[in-house]
Amino acid sequence: VEPFKVTCVWDTGEVQVKDFEDDIARWKSTNYELLLPLSDYENFRHVSVNDTGTLQWENIPVTFTFDGQTHTEPLDLDPIVLYQTSKP
Repeated sequence: VEPFKVTCVWDTGEVQVKDFEDDIARWKSTNYELLLPLSDYENFRHVSVNDTGTLQWENIPVTFTFDGQTHTEPLDLDPIVLYQTSKP
């Protein structure tokens, strides 16, 4: 992990870098509140990999309702989108 970049080893064996700088600029310009905490490197640097193999931030809780029950889990990102937007 370096400032706003994460190097990932995918289950394909590929090593790619996901640079979040453009994403952060877009989130700021659209005021995407859910992901804005990642624009602060003190939050971003706590990235880890969860049980499903995608990036997560345990320090940024997300609360949602599913099947009538409220859940709170760490913020995570879609691994397919991460793969598609990362570069060798």
